[in-house]
Amino acid sequence: MPQHFQSLHVQSLRALHNSSKAPDLVLLHGWGMSSEVWAEWLPVLRQHCNITLLDLPGYGPSDHSSHSLIHSLKKNKLAELLRLCLEKLPEKAIYVGYSLGGMLAVNIAALFPERISALITLSSNVRFVATEAWPWSMDEETFQTFSTLVAEKPAIALKRFAGLQAHGFSNDKSLIKIIREKSTAFPDEVLVESLQLLSEINNQAVLAELTVPALCIYGEEDSLVPVMAAEKIQLEFDIQVEIITGAPHAVFLSHAQECWQKIACFLSQKTLLDVDNVDDRMLDKQLIAKSFSRAATTYDSVADLQRRVGQQLLTYLPTMPADNIVDNVVDLGCGTGFFSSTLQTVFSDSQLIGLDLAEGMVAFASNRSEYGSWLCGDAENLPLAENSIGIIFSSLAIQWCEDSDALFSEVFRVLKPGGSFVFSTLGPATLHELRNAWCSVDNYIHVNRFVEQSVLVESIIRAGFSAENVRGRLTEDYITLEYDALKHLTRELKSLGAHNINNGRPVGLTGKHRVRAFKDAYEQQRNEQGMLPATYQVWYGVLEK
Repeated sequence: MPQHFQSLHVQSLRALHNSSKAPDLVLLHGWGMSSEVWAEWLPVLRQHCNITLLDLPGYGPSDHSSHSLIHSLKKNKLAELLRLCLEKLPEKAIYVGYSLGGMLAVNIAALFPERISALITLSSNVRFVATEAWPWSMDEETFQTFSTLVAEKPAIALKRFAGLQAHGFSNDKSLIKIIREKSTAFPDEVLVESLQLLSEINNQAVLAELTVPALCIYGEEDSLVPVMAAEKIQLEFDIQVEIITGAPHAVFLSHAQECWQKIACFLSQKTLLDVDNVDDRMLDKQLIAKSFSRAATTYDSVADLQRRVGQQLLTYLPTMPADNIVDNVVDLGCGTGFFSSTLQTVFSDSQLIGLDLAEGMVAFASNRSEYGSWLCGDAENLPLAENSIGIIFSSLAIQWCEDSDALFSEVFRVLKPGGSFVFSTLGPATLHELRNAWCSVDNYIHVNRFVEQSVLVESIIRAGFSAENVRGRLTEDYITLEYDALKHLTRELKSLGAHNINNGRPVGLTGKHRVRAFKDAYEQQRNEQGMLPATYQVWYGVLEK
């Protein structure tokens, strides 16, 4: 292998369950991006697949000196790039590629069909630049104008390209922000040369000769790959085509769950993926992150329960001998960083890491503290090395995790031997008064649901913690808050970012009659002091690795 290609960045992530049986899946990013663009997909994909993330030469964390390889890629050298990529990739895998990544994956499937079990492309055209033979692409004049902009003002070009990828989506500003966050700085030459490569790929003959199962997904509102191209591909080639209504070019970001459902169904039909229910709650996690991000500035003003529980949890921290220094301490679900400062004081010689799913919370916490490192990440897919953390502190955060097996497996993985996970979480009896009032009105899910303790215990044991370590180490408490008016409770839940994010929640506005009936039902639960109760079931636990 050429020396300059040794620095190609490839990251492998094993499936969270049954990794020996899970299929291998390779993800290829698009032009002007890196493998970071798949971050929101990883928690769901790792439930079913072993993941390999590839950064094309010059992109992402790969050594930017390797981009000279792209410079040598003329039309007859595309196979060389693909062959060298394959040396770093699984022997046989499902390939999912976005835009340029999809166009490259098509060529891998054509040139090396023995290495591909299935091909999935997202917003990938036959050609990026229109020709007489394939007019359903960007016209030549527009491409040349954009190409000049890339060469002369690459930062502006990336910004404009982010807009093009989001164009047609109703919430395009937030989508543009996500895309731009994944469009990190690349050497100008990399952008120019890879854009040239993109313009030269012609997959018209290649698609006609595919022998592997293939699925192509497109957005109805795509401004870079017109829907006419998708319809033409469906007519001209023996390929399954899916068009997602209202979706832009960045269809896998704007309509993540719909994309995953279509992919999972396709792979299940080809007996490549065994899933009982393809309705994984990918978007629910995004809703959680967005909900708490919006609440960052109001959270502390109404977080009385969180303060009480967090203060109690601090008493569960292990007492460390004077000569035993904990290298790294993680505040998992750090929120606004309220308890991070206390942890930094308790473990003054340690490196504090505040980690939260909500970007807005992480930004708020980092601004209020001059100490520590701050990470935006998922507890079910921790961006931390194995055996690297001495103590993980997590107060009222893990109840928002959908997959308790993944959560505790990740905690066990990153803890050092002898390390501790000190946590509090909510049980299913939480806010039972609110739930009972709604149950008298309709069958929708209006109150967040949390798992039974037995589910947590089973997940903890499966993760690797000993049964003796777990049983008897979870303590229970009930905390009842009181309100003189229902609106104060609902306003508090909204300010905390803890309003309803469950599947099965009502969509749209709730009718006035149902709201009135709900309020009447809750009023029946006033206590002897004339106050409305709201009860929280809290569990505290300490796990040692």
